[in-house]
Amino acid sequence: MPLIVAPTTDIPGRAVAGMARVAIVSAQRLAAELGAELPAGVAALPAAELAVLADLVRDARRTQAADLARATDEGLRFLPRLLRGPVKAVLLR
Repeated sequence: MPLIVAPTTDIPGRAVAGMARVAIVSAQRLAAELGAELPAGVAALPAAELAVLADLVRDARRTQAADLARATDEGLRFLPRLLRGPVKAVLLR
């Protein structure tokens, strides 16, 4: 979901400054999702694209975590019930 900010003033410099803040916030959000500093080429993207990219990364990580949990549970079904808890505890440390 892109973050869209409409200028709230007719003063040209103020609108540009507001859009720069949006770009910084979007870049910081994406860097937080990635857990690393953004490469220069990615940081140069427009704010709306950075926001979309941050959403895509967040959604991909959530999907990956859910898929991993499902695969772990399915794999543990092949173990005797008494061993599932201890094996899961060791695997998920």
